[in-house]
Amino acid sequence: MDNEDLVREYSNNLTTYEQFTNLMETYICNLLNREQISFHSITSRTKSIESLSKKIELKNKYQKLDEITDLSGIRVITYYTDTVDQISKLIENEFILIVIILLIKERV
Repeated sequence: MDNEDLVREYSNNLTTYEQFTNLMETYICNLLNREQISFHSITSRTKSIESLSKKIELKNKYQKLDEITDLSGIRVITYYTDTVDQISKLIENEFILIVIILLIKERV
């Protein structure tokens, strides 16, 4: 798939990516609340079409959208640095299957 095709595919599915980002932000917020972990704020973003286009052009190495790992991003701002490790471990445990799948893909 060439660069224009990647951008077109992303553009055609942007609403889905935005919904996914919003869902993940809500999920992580609920997860932190369930575990009674105090945090300052959670924000999220879905990569803009313009930003994706620039990244693809600059890197010139992507063949498929699933090779790009930052189409959706969640940022959790904490009050204390030690909370970062706690949240990191919680998210890591919650999403372990995704990490395993990504590692398997890298080896193939």
